[in-house]
Amino acid sequence: MADLSSYSNMPFEPPKAQPSSGCATVLLVLVGLLVAVVVLVLVVGMVLWPLMQQNAQPQRSQAVGRALPRLELVGLTGDADRITLADLAGKVALVNFWGVWCPPCREELPHIAELHQRYAKRSDVSILAVSCPRGLNEDIEQLRRETERHLNVNRIDLPTYADPNQVTRLAFDELERFSGYPTTILIDRGGIVRAVWVGYRPGVEREMQRQIETLLAE
Repeated sequence: MADLSSYSNMPFEPPKAQPSSGCATVLLVLVGLLVAVVVLVLVVGMVLWPLMQQNAQPQRSQAVGRALPRLELVGLTGDADRITLADLAGKVALVNFWGVWCPPCREELPHIAELHQRYAKRSDVSILAVSCPRGLNEDIEQLRRETERHLNVNRIDLPTYADPNQVTRLAFDELERFSGYPTTILIDRGGIVRAVWVGYRPGVEREMQRQIETLLAE
């Protein structure tokens, strides 16, 4: 018979429960999901952060520093009248190409109207909102009706212009590819493009105002 006396003072330890395979599987799944979420956040951040940085300032455009070769706009709504590049000599001009069919354009337009009101009493500043159709069909009367309807429904007080035959847009395209709406061009007193914004983000109108004030101070 075995001598049990040597074990008499050892504390009793109940057998350790083994983790079930089901619990281990759930734990592994949760860890895997957590890792996937972290990776997704990192990837999204890597993609969006450069875009956010790019949109935070005027676009680096080949057009900046070059003279806009042509500008020919006709009055569309309000008291807007025909304007050519010669009419802008000695003025700082902000030219905003937008469309009623374009969601970011519609979001930006009230801020363009605010800039127009801010500089309405200055003869050396022009804020030009150019309403553009969705496609190549440039029915001016239809464009006028759609633009007036949008302005009235949204209570936006802003004269607007049309760019028949895309003369001004094609002129800009000679300097830098016209890539989408809204596109806003800032021109100095000498007709030189000084800044370009493509697309819209909240607060960009403040950057436009700062750039206008900088040019006025020169």
